[in-house]
Amino acid sequence: MKHRLYPKSSADKFVYIIAALLLSLPLLLNKALASEQAQPIPDFDATFLVHAYGVDLGKSRHQLHCEQQDCVLTTLSKPEGWVKIFFKDSAEETIQLKQTAQSILWQGYQKQATRYKGDDAKIKSTTYQLESDDQQIVYLEKKRQWPWNPGVFDATSIAYAIQWYALNHKDLATAQLVLQTTKEQYPIKFSILAQPETLKLKYGKESSQKYRFGNQRFEIDLWLLPEKQYFPGKLRIYDREEDKTIVLVLEKAPKLQTS
Repeated sequence: MKHRLYPKSSADKFVYIIAALLLSLPLLLNKALASEQAQPIPDFDATFLVHAYGVDLGKSRHQLHCEQQDCVLTTLSKPEGWVKIFFKDSAEETIQLKQTAQSILWQGYQKQATRYKGDDAKIKSTTYQLESDDQQIVYLEKKRQWPWNPGVFDATSIAYAIQWYALNHKDLATAQLVLQTTKEQYPIKFSILAQPETLKLKYGKESSQKYRFGNQRFEIDLWLLPEKQYFPGKLRIYDREEDKTIVLVLEKAPKLQTS
């Protein structure tokens, strides 16, 4: 006797189809959710050439390492070559970030800056910590506080926040980014978004997208490299208050840990 795999009557067939759809619904929802999940910035290791005060000061190495959603961005900046005779200052940063299915979030910041006067070294620490259920940013050394919101980033990590937005094709015009400094928070406004440019780097030419943003104190230009996960290729920060410009340019192609 042959067993029917399909119901005999029209009513039974209808019930059968509905049941099949209900059983497949979780799978369809999972696929839809997976397609909506943001693409994270991959782990990386990159070195930038640092230019300021009209000279090439040295290099700044940036590394990102993530465990699931929790990421640590570290930087080490120090002078190179003949500049070390006159300028020995260096700085190390450790920045906590979180990359979720829908966002990139800033979670804390530590900086150790070593400054020299003659042969005497002095270390200055800067620490931002989230408190009050992650709703307040506390500058521990100065006991200052600011409200935390999803758009807050420091001067180093804001370039990677913009990379994340570009990588996921999200609208930066509505991102409401805020630049966190030791003095205050500065809301960011964009005047140039994803302007195509050919960027000349030490190791060759790259297709790039230029962004310009800032506020009453800072004007910042950022060039992202679409062919390299929108990684920052060049960053220029002009501080109007101090009339000082610092420029970071990729020394060589970044090492990206892509699967």
